[in-house]
Amino acid sequence: MPRWSQLVIELAHGDGARGNAIVGSPLVVALATRGTARLARGRVGWRTDLEEAVATARGTESWSHAMVVTYKYLGAVPNGVLRADDAARCEIDEALRIAERSGDDRALGLTRLTHGIALVRRDSRADRVHGLEVLGQVREMCLQDRYSPSDLPVAEVWAARE
Repeated sequence: MPRWSQLVIELAHGDGARGNAIVGSPLVVALATRGTARLARGRVGWRTDLEEAVATARGTESWSHAMVVTYKYLGAVPNGVLRADDAARCEIDEALRIAERSGDDRALGLTRLTHGIALVRRDSRADRVHGLEVLGQVREMCLQDRYSPSDLPVAEVWAARE
């Protein structure tokens, strides 16, 4: 993964839209996957990659933005690498608003999943209750074929933990 991510980053030459046949910004997704790979391997630079990916994704379409925010938080928060603090909540909330406005159910489902898991990892009971509601929305989207059914068990496991 790191080699492919690095190749995409080099081929993009700083142009976020270059090669955008599948996602709006292959560059931001590659930055996020490289950051995630570095994080998983304990390598330096992971935080910079993820922060740059999220900052750059703000100017892209909802699907790229949702993927990047998910890469940053979905693995790191549950594993205690990043906290579901107010800064994380703001970034995820921003991605959620963008996804809601876009009408893209893939982006909406993915961002809701990230949002719900982050909320159930917070200290506030009100946040955790809201997180359960959001995970319930993801569940319904999966059952209605509006979002990937492969994420249904993820939403259900996190809801059951609470």
